Order: sequence, then C-alpha cells, then structure tokens
Amino acid sequence: MGTGLFFRFRNDLKKRLEEADFTMDFVVRLTDLETRIAQCVSPLLEHEGYELVRIKAGSDSGHALMALFIDRASRDRAINMDDLEFLNGLLSDALDVADTEKPFFKTSYNLEVSSPGIERPLSKQSHFEAAIGKVVKIKTDSLDGLPRSVTGTLKDASQEGVHVQLNPQVEPVFVAYERMKDAHEVFDFSTLTPQKPKGKAKKTEKMNGQQ
Repeated sequence: MGTGLFFRFRNDLKKRLEEADFTMDFVVRLTDLETRIAQCVSPLLEHEGYELVRIKAGSDSGHALMALFIDRASRDRAINMDDLEFLNGLLSDALDVADTEKPFFKTSYNLEVSSPGIERPLSKQSHFEAAIGKVVKIKTDSLDGLPRSVTGTLKDASQEGVHVQLNPQVEPVFVAYERMKDAHEVFDFSTLTPQKPKGKAKKTEKMNGQQ
C-alpha cells in the first residue's frame, strides 16, 4: 500500500479508530505517546497481515526516536527485509499525516521499523502464553516488594499476570502485568556453535628488518 492508497483508506481508518481500541491487547503498559502511535499504525498493520509487537518511543538529549517491532500476524514465515522495507514506507506515510495534524515530538524524529529479534519482546498476554517454558526477563516498577528485574523460566500466564521460576529451590514469583515496565525472552547464546576458520590464518607480522 503506497501513499495514494493510504489516503484512499484514510477516512475508513479514522472511523475504525473511533470504534476500536487497538491497544487493548497490550498488557505491558504503554505511555500516552505509545498509545497514540499504536492507534495510528495498528489498523494499517492489521489490514496488511502484520502485528505490532512492541513500541518504544521517547526523546533523549533532543533526539527523538520511534521504534516499532513488527511480526507477521500468521507467523507462517519469518518477517524479512522486504517486509520491513514495505512497512517502513507504509507507516512513514501514515505517521507523517498524523504528525502534521498533531506532532508526536517537539522536534523531528527517527523512525525504526524492525523485527522482534531473537530476544522477542513480550507485551501481550498471547506473547507470554507462547513463551511458557522459556527464560524471560521482566523489568518491574519494584513496588509491592518486587525486585526491579525478574529473570527465570516462565511457568504460566493468566489474565492477571505470570509466574516466573527464578530457581528450582524456591516458589515461582508472581508478576502482575500492571507491575511490568518491559519484558522479553532471553536467548541462550551458549547454544550457538562457533564457526571454525577455514584454512590457516595468514601470518602478516614481520620481524625487525624483514622485507
């Protein structure tokens, strides 16, 4: 969907935005800015068969960044560079229109559209349910006696929160969604097999006086 097609769908999208809340699936809290961004891009992504996995938006030292982590809704194949190139153009058009009507930031911003990556963000109940049995890391607001960071095996996921097994000797810790600031899967990099260099390394060091 290019710029022209986006504008043709613009009125329909506005109507859908008024009738639906595209942030209701997110259980990890969104800022007001991230909520507005989700409401802007989610209808387009849904129409094209993609899912908004996570949003990170903010300003630091005058530099504004909007990072969108996106996957294919059907998971029939991994999202690739062609998908991301298409989505970057599609979402840039939509965000430019929304930014003109009401700026997202006080300054210009950089848009980053990427895949979830190997340490997949967890922001919806469905994400946590799919990650049961995997190692996850959850950043919390450290209220109610919770540690600031919880890392362990995800045991279950309900409508209220999740249980994380920190180690086999203690009971799993319950973390309510409302206490979460961020969450993602933890990839075990030790499972990667190091590649052995092919052939012998070429010796380039020379002795003193050697030509």
